[in-house]
Amino acid sequence: MNSIKGILDESKSVIAETCLIWAIKPERDHEKTDLLKFLIDRIDQPEKALKNALDHYKVGLRFDFKSIKTTKEVRSLTVHSNLYYWILKSFGPSSEITQLCFDDIVESRTWIDIKLQEIPQREVPVRLTTRAFNSICSIYLEFCNDKVPFKPSYLPYLQLVNQNEIIEPLFGVCLPMIFGLQLKGRFPFEITYDYKRPEVIVQNFKRKFNVMNDNQQSTYEKKSWYDLLKEYEKLILGNEFEFTERFKNNFEIFWKRKPFIDDDQINDEGDTDKTSNELLKSSVARQM
Repeated sequence: MNSIKGILDESKSVIAETCLIWAIKPERDHEKTDLLKFLIDRIDQPEKALKNALDHYKVGLRFDFKSIKTTKEVRSLTVHSNLYYWILKSFGPSSEITQLCFDDIVESRTWIDIKLQEIPQREVPVRLTTRAFNSICSIYLEFCNDKVPFKPSYLPYLQLVNQNEIIEPLFGVCLPMIFGLQLKGRFPFEITYDYKRPEVIVQNFKRKFNVMNDNQQSTYEKKSWYDLLKEYEKLILGNEFEFTERFKNNFEIFWKRKPFIDDDQINDEGDTDKTSNELLKSSVARQM
């Protein structure tokens, strides 16, 4: 690193950031994470650098409610799932870059489910390898078991899926934790997909923890979700949009717990109203 610095006349941090983009390229499997740790330890703002690297490869949501069903592309993960696993374990579930990885994972997992609904007799979608299938399905549950938050923008995707293992983490874990309700059902989720993950040595000074409970969840988040779920209740009852039966069943089971949600926090007026309405419009508009 010192010899390269002398040639390029750049700081170690800048050089490491440049190398990081190369280090996470999609074809790398990250069975060993020594290189990632080496580079991150030399970067002044590691999360910002990782976000820039992920953005370079366009990690995140690529499709919308309609195009995820009609695309002819194979929607595999943008980069390797072992990189997502390393980010999750190194930076924790509340990190912005972990959430960006989860965007990519949720969309890939949704695509798999949609394709298997089209050809129910298949175990793996056409043109997707078994290894890639196991990689996507396992990393989804690993993120769910570490309580990575679901975003309201995921709902238009999840309403299309037919597997409980995709839907249950939202209605059985994430939403109950946001609203301070008791978890119901099995948790952590069993992972039956065969996939090996790298060993990750967690450095506590870099990791951000997100203990999801009443004290740490903002009124904004609760109200945003509550308003969106009320809108979804109308959409489901109106039968105007496409919802799988499993999504509706999970929604209805959770929504029966509505009387136990703290009204004082939900009905608190303030700056949340405007943002909640914007979330409603953006999420529901995907279905028009």
